[in-house]
Amino acid sequence: MVAAGKLFICCVSTLNIFMNRKKTILFTVQVIIVLLGSFLGYKIWSISKSKEKLIAVTQHLPSIQFRKIDGSIFNSDSVKANEQFLVFNYFNPGCEHCQNMVKEMHAEKNLLDTVSWIMITAAPKSATKAFYDSMRLNELPNVTVVLDTAYNFIQTFGSGGVPSFYVYRDRKLVRKHSGECSIHYLLGLK
Repeated sequence: MVAAGKLFICCVSTLNIFMNRKKTILFTVQVIIVLLGSFLGYKIWSISKSKEKLIAVTQHLPSIQFRKIDGSIFNSDSVKANEQFLVFNYFNPGCEHCQNMVKEMHAEKNLLDTVSWIMITAAPKSATKAFYDSMRLNELPNVTVVLDTAYNFIQTFGSGGVPSFYVYRDRKLVRKHSGECSIHYLLGLK
């Protein structure tokens, strides 16, 4: 009988240990869920704050500097305030949508007379120069191609998709667009 009593006490002790472990595991899981929820909430909040800052920064023409293909410097501060339109066009020479946009620019060349069109790329200079030559960008009025080897565009505008467009009038953002679209749409003509 003493052995049965010891066995019973041993089983009860084991059951208590198991129940304490179960409570500990349950508590640990709850803490992990709360911490994970807090972390995700913070990340969502910080991303929304970053987006708000980018939106605020790009509402007026930001100060940004790039290198032209010939090595000279392009600075957005040098853009005339009375330009009718200033288009920042982030592109990649290998992007089919970007190539289609240049083809449309050739077809709608007359619309570019009142536009300063700045084509910005992070591609290597050799690929950009080949694109410049093959797409005959030198034949388009008011088009400047610049290199963004320091990724200033992405840091300032928060967009790395190609093509991306930021259209300014009197140094104020009037349109922002990612993806292929028409020049008429960008300039608000249709």
